[in-house]
Amino acid sequence: MSHQQKTIVITNVDSFLGYALAHRFLRGQQHENDQERSGQKRKFRLLCREKRHVEQLEKMGGEICQVDYNDERKVKEVLQNACLVMLVPEHTSNARKAAENIIRAARENQVEYVAMFSILNADRAQGRMIREYQQMEECVQREFQNKSCIVRTPIFDQFYYYLTPMVEDRNKLMLPVERNRKWSSVNVRDVVDAVYRLSREHGKRNNQEFGRLGEKHRWEFTPSQARSGEEIARGMSRALDKEQVQYEKISEQDLRQYLEGIREDKRFQHRPQQEHSRPNDPNEQSRKDQPEDFPLGDYLHKELIQMVMEFWEMANRGDAEKTTRDLEEALGRKPQDLHEYFQNNRDQFQRLR
Repeated sequence: MSHQQKTIVITNVDSFLGYALAHRFLRGQQHENDQERSGQKRKFRLLCREKRHVEQLEKMGGEICQVDYNDERKVKEVLQNACLVMLVPEHTSNARKAAENIIRAARENQVEYVAMFSILNADRAQGRMIREYQQMEECVQREFQNKSCIVRTPIFDQFYYYLTPMVEDRNKLMLPVERNRKWSSVNVRDVVDAVYRLSREHGKRNNQEFGRLGEKHRWEFTPSQARSGEEIARGMSRALDKEQVQYEKISEQDLRQYLEGIREDKRFQHRPQQEHSRPNDPNEQSRKDQPEDFPLGDYLHKELIQMVMEFWEMANRGDAEKTTRDLEEALGRKPQDLHEYFQNNRDQFQRLR
């Protein structure tokens, strides 16, 4: 990547994944930047529609840019001098158009590399929102070819925080999936650590701070095994110190109404305070969630809820069980198992009871 273009752009940092990704890169840069490389320090331009909840990223040195992704002129402006774009799609009714505007602006600004974050098995989805991710992938690959990468993930382990009040109140984990079906989920910490590690290692090989995400053009980050609703219910039992939590299939409408209520729940209005020590070195394996990993109620707008419903539809068809070794390869270690995740974050789950 050229020395003239020193800006890394991360889109949609007012989303769960976008915020966690931006936080990881800024925290890593704070720790690893030294006098020898101070002249090559990358600038981070962080795009959002709403500045609410992203103040910490600005305090860490990120340049926050509020932008309407449908405004092609503005999008082209904020991508000036960018060497790398990390495209975290919006969860909106016009997400594909917004992504296409970003991709087009990146090409016109001669951005050197684009990494897009997508959904596992997006090419097998039947729901409109996840199917559009496949169309966004095709757009990235068409415009940037071998200078692009797609990172696919299933649902995040942190989603189960949203279900904690349900389990506490009813002693049941209730989802619109048959009890014999299994699905994958991953810890967002592992995902952003993997992306950071890939970018840093490739950058070092080219005497730069950050680079492309390795040589692969598609990563599929999954756990080592998929789990059923009954298995996940047992994990939540241990996390909440409850008697055996049961699993029950419910309708999509019931879950939709529940999540709409969680959106306004006071327990999800703010990120928690730092309750435990953070490793001095952010590359050290940390097994507990940090405040930046907490899913806020504000993220649960109707389009995200709809996408979650489409994920459960995939799970019900058996299309969310896929597992790979990609995440372990990118991390250089085994990713955190879901039951281990529940155990290591017991304090956080119990705080939401």
